Amino acid sequence: MLRAAILFFIIGLLSFALGAGNIGGLSVEIGKLIFVGFLVLSVVSIALSFLKGGKASLKALAFALSATLLAGVYPPTQAIAEETTIEKVQNELDDAQTDAKIQVRKQKKAIREATGNESLKEDARDAALNAQDRISNEARKIKRKLD
Repeated sequence: MLRAAILFFIIGLLSFALGAGNIGGLSVEIGKLIFVGFLVLSVVSIALSFLKGGKASLKALAFALSATLLAGVYPPTQAIAEETTIEKVQNELDDAQTDAKIQVRKQKKAIREATGNESLKEDARDAALNAQDRISNEARKIKRKLD
């Protein structure tokens, strides 16, 4: 179990070094989870051995308990990093631009309807452009998060 935790930490470090931050973060989280599981099981094992009168010493029990408590003090980080301030501003700007484009198209449709120049072709084109703008906006957000 400890070997698996160390392996996941090494995979995480290599992933971070090679630029795959999300995979590295996920790997480190899995390694932390396995390590905490190892610590909990070792404390239980040492405590049971101590209670049964085995060879476990009080020092080993104290060490295992303190290691488990220290591991619990540091909450796991998120596998995907939070948005930075720059990313938030860029995302809000992109959202505002996308919303402005959609509003302009809605106003053009309202003008067409008011003047009696309704066009199903133009309405379909506008709907397709709105969908394209929303998708490309979300793609930019995801790209920023991955970079």
